[in-house]
Amino acid sequence: MPTRRDFALTLGAATLGACVGTPPVPPAPVLPAPTASPSDVDADANAALADAMTQLVRRRYGTHLTDDQITLVRGDIVSGLRASDRLRAILLPNGTEPDVVFAVSRGVDQ
Repeated sequence: MPTRRDFALTLGAATLGACVGTPPVPPAPVLPAPTASPSDVDADANAALADAMTQLVRRRYGTHLTDDQITLVRGDIVSGLRASDRLRAILLPNGTEPDVVFAVSRGVDQ
Protein backbone atom coordinates (compact mmCIF):
# COMPACT_ATOMS: atom_id res chain seq x y z
CA MET A 1 0.00 0.00 0.00
CA PRO A 2 1.49 3.37 -0.96
CA THR A 3 2.37 5.75 1.83
CA ARG A 4 1.89 9.49 1.99
CA ARG A 5 5.59 9.89 1.25
CA ASP A 6 5.27 7.78 -1.91
CA PHE A 7 2.24 9.83 -2.95
CA ALA A 8 4.08 13.12 -2.37
CA LEU A 9 7.11 11.94 -4.33
CA THR A 10 4.92 10.74 -7.21
CA LEU A 11 2.93 13.95 -7.22
CA GLY A 12 6.08 16.06 -7.08
CA ALA A 13 7.74 14.13 -9.89
CA ALA A 14 4.64 14.37 -12.07
CA THR A 15 4.31 18.10 -11.43
CA LEU A 16 7.99 18.69 -12.04
CA GLY A 17 7.91 16.68 -15.25
CA ALA A 18 4.90 18.64 -16.51
CA CYS A 19 6.25 22.08 -15.57
CA VAL A 20 9.94 21.88 -16.33
CA GLY A 21 11.08 22.26 -19.91
CA THR A 22 13.90 20.27 -21.33
CA PRO A 23 17.19 21.81 -20.12
CA PRO A 24 19.95 22.26 -22.65
CA VAL A 25 22.14 19.21 -22.95
CA PRO A 26 25.88 19.84 -22.63
CA PRO A 27 27.92 18.68 -25.61
CA ALA A 28 29.05 15.10 -25.43
CA PRO A 29 32.79 14.43 -25.07
CA VAL A 30 34.56 13.70 -28.32
CA LEU A 31 35.04 9.97 -28.75
CA PRO A 32 36.94 8.25 -31.50
CA ALA A 33 34.38 7.28 -34.20
CA PRO A 34 31.15 7.20 -32.15
CA THR A 35 28.44 4.91 -33.47
CA ALA A 36 25.54 6.83 -31.92
CA SER A 37 25.19 9.88 -29.72
CA PRO A 38 23.42 9.56 -26.33
CA SER A 39 20.40 11.49 -27.62
CA ASP A 40 20.10 9.02 -30.52
CA VAL A 41 20.21 6.11 -28.07
CA ASP A 42 17.49 7.74 -25.94
CA ALA A 43 15.42 8.44 -29.03
CA ASP A 44 15.79 4.83 -30.20
CA ALA A 45 14.88 3.47 -26.76
CA ASN A 46 11.72 5.58 -26.60
CA ALA A 47 10.85 5.50 -30.32
CA ALA A 48 8.43 2.58 -30.10
CA LEU A 49 6.65 4.06 -27.08
CA ALA A 50 6.51 7.51 -28.68
CA ASP A 51 5.07 6.01 -31.87
CA ALA A 52 2.43 4.09 -29.92
CA MET A 53 1.43 7.17 -27.93
CA THR A 54 1.30 9.26 -31.12
CA GLN A 55 -0.96 6.67 -32.75
CA LEU A 56 -3.22 6.82 -29.70
CA VAL A 57 -3.49 10.61 -30.02
CA ARG A 58 -4.07 10.27 -33.77
CA ARG A 59 -6.92 7.78 -33.23
CA ARG A 60 -8.61 9.76 -30.49
CA TYR A 61 -8.14 13.31 -31.81
CA GLY A 62 -7.01 12.85 -35.42
CA THR A 63 -10.16 14.43 -36.85
CA HIS A 64 -9.41 17.65 -34.97
CA LEU A 65 -5.64 17.81 -35.60
CA THR A 66 -3.60 18.50 -38.70
CA ASP A 67 -0.48 16.51 -39.58
CA ASP A 68 1.70 19.43 -38.42
CA GLN A 69 -0.05 19.47 -35.05
CA ILE A 70 0.38 15.71 -34.65
CA THR A 71 4.08 16.16 -35.42
CA LEU A 72 4.26 18.77 -32.63
CA VAL A 73 2.42 16.42 -30.27
CA ARG A 74 4.92 13.65 -31.04
CA GLY A 75 7.77 16.06 -30.25
CA ASP A 76 6.13 16.85 -26.90
CA ILE A 77 5.72 13.13 -26.19
CA VAL A 78 9.40 12.46 -26.94
CA SER A 79 10.39 15.42 -24.75
CA GLY A 80 8.27 14.09 -21.89
CA LEU A 81 9.76 10.61 -22.22
CA ARG A 82 13.29 12.04 -22.11
CA ALA A 83 12.40 14.08 -19.02
CA SER A 84 10.97 10.98 -17.31
CA ASP A 85 14.16 9.06 -18.13
CA ARG A 86 16.24 11.82 -16.52
CA LEU A 87 14.02 11.79 -13.42
CA ARG A 88 14.36 8.01 -13.10
CA ALA A 89 18.14 8.33 -13.36
CA ILE A 90 18.31 10.44 -10.16
CA LEU A 91 19.00 8.23 -7.16
CA LEU A 92 17.63 9.41 -3.85
CA PRO A 93 18.84 8.12 -0.47
CA ASN A 94 16.30 6.51 1.85
CA GLY A 95 16.33 9.48 4.21
CA THR A 96 15.10 11.97 1.63
CA GLU A 97 11.98 13.70 2.89
CA PRO A 98 9.28 15.27 0.68
CA ASP A 99 8.99 19.05 0.54
CA VAL A 100 5.30 18.82 1.37
CA VAL A 101 4.37 18.89 5.04
CA PHE A 102 1.10 17.11 5.81
CA ALA A 103 -1.01 18.52 8.62
CA VAL A 104 -4.56 17.74 9.70
CA SER A 105 -6.84 20.70 10.13
CA ARG A 106 -9.83 19.97 12.38
CA GLY A 107 -11.33 23.43 12.35
CA VAL A 108 -10.58 26.90 13.62
CA ASP A 109 -10.85 26.38 17.42
CA GLN A 110 -9.67 22.79 17.71
